[in-house]
Amino acid sequence: MELVQKDYVFAELPSQAVHRLREWESVLKNELGEEITLIAYEKETPGGESTACRADVEGN
Repeated sequence: MELVQKDYVFAELPSQAVHRLREWESVLKNELGEEITLIAYEKETPGGESTACRADVEGN
């Protein structure tokens, strides 16, 4: 499966939102029995230069 991310960039999330995503990943893991990774994107503004980046995946 190919994921096309045209016009989207990684969302810049506050630490509380990253914490909530991790909680949801844990809930899904418990329900499905599989590791699930949730990724947040936001629509890129036309002509805008994004400074957003991936959330700190190691929790540091």
